Amino acid sequence: MKKGCRLTDSVRVRFGIRDFKATMDGLVLNGKPYGKKLYGTNRHQDYAFIGNALPNSLHWRDVKKFKDCGMTIFRNAHYPQDPAFMDACDELGMFVIVTTPGWQFWNRKNPDFERRVYDDIEKMVRRDRSRPSLFMWEPILNETHFPGDFTTNAVNVVKRETLPPNNLCACDSQSQGSGVVDVQYGLRDWHPSRTAVILSPSTQRLWMRRVRRSATIRSRYISRWTAMRTLLERIRRSRVGARPLC
Repeated sequence: MKKGCRLTDSVRVRFGIRDFKATMDGLVLNGKPYGKKLYGTNRHQDYAFIGNALPNSLHWRDVKKFKDCGMTIFRNAHYPQDPAFMDACDELGMFVIVTTPGWQFWNRKNPDFERRVYDDIEKMVRRDRSRPSLFMWEPILNETHFPGDFTTNAVNVVKRETLPPNNLCACDSQSQGSGVVDVQYGLRDWHPSRTAVILSPSTQRLWMRRVRRSATIRSRYISRWTAMRTLLERIRRSRVGARPLC
């Protein structure tokens, strides 16, 4: 924005050009078969002792470590995450499922709540729709009992704000109104998230044993990271041999 010849305000937008589609033969990326499975994880934007106050370097470090472990996709849990994290995913070639902020709460008494959720979805899409790392949107609220028409309305906001193939929407197959989304996450009874990485029964048991063992640690961030390191070590060993997690 200029006032006369003087620049008074500006916005810089990073963008990428890519094309993908889901076919009966698998994922097609930029006109070529992707040819690999998508291995991934949910990612919470916090860290031991500092909570949500991560510096940009830690966002980049997370993405690099997961990529080095053979993962290719993140599901943001459960809100749009820091632009530094999205920048790292763009630069390192990761896919991201971007999620609407909200978890296990619906205000049935105040209609302003629902209107504000739609406003959040609109802002989320406008912020990240130009990123090459964007894979899908999850416009519903996580693990929430919402009205039957909410999913349809949320999907419509995404479709209004961006064009194919950037407007694919996903949600859990057990969510209310899941029939209107483009992709449904498969059923998994071992963990409520049920997304991306499909684990063998032995790995599931290992995960749950480690989570229970870590539950006595006072910091929930340490507990979560300990469990995640166990999962990553198991995945890495299965893919590249028994080497220590770096």
